[in-house]
Amino acid sequence: MTSGIAMRIRAARPDDGALLLPLLHELGYPGTPESASAQLAIYAGGNTPRMLVADRGDSSLAGLIAGHLMPLLHQPGNLGRITALVVARDAQGRGVGTALLDAIEAGSRHKTVCAMRS
Repeated sequence: MTSGIAMRIRAARPDDGALLLPLLHELGYPGTPESASAQLAIYAGGNTPRMLVADRGDSSLAGLIAGHLMPLLHQPGNLGRITALVVARDAQGRGVGTALLDAIEAGSRHKTVCAMRS
């Protein structure tokens, strides 16, 4: 629970396409459930890239975060890059973005991430 919003942070799934559309539209991106599902399939397969969603449990999402790990040349480890972060308008100011950032950082710790950037 985050400031009155019941949600669960979880990995995005290919069948989340329709749920993602309102968030993608808030970022200014057009799309269809099919195109969003096709992109989500990329995230579902492996360690990187990675997408997490804040699932309200009522067939809607409060937010999403996407990230990618890049190996560093000058030292051992990886650089984590946040490639998208959006919180639904009605959930803003309630800690959803912070919860998403905390979750993606926690999931990156075991991957030798030296730094996170956006």
